[in-house]
Amino acid sequence: MFAVCIHLLNQTQLSGRVQHLPQAKDAFVLLQQPCLPVGQTAPILQHTTQTVLIPVRQILLIEISGHSDTGLAEEPIFSFVRE
Repeated sequence: MFAVCIHLLNQTQLSGRVQHLPQAKDAFVLLQQPCLPVGQTAPILQHTTQTVLIPVRQILLIEISGHSDTGLAEEPIFSFVRE
């Protein structure tokens, strides 16, 4: 699992974990244990939410914090460009 911060087009940020990084053919990103940054509110997320499906069309940027098993990124990090 990777710890990520997903920036959406409406300037909302969601942090959480993903099993694998999205591929070019993926239509959705499955975000587990989603949470918002401190002080930010979003009507799209309830406190009891465990998993969120996010359409790739709505994602502006994905920040990879690291591999959640070790806390550090063991694999090389590639930048994703959306055109």
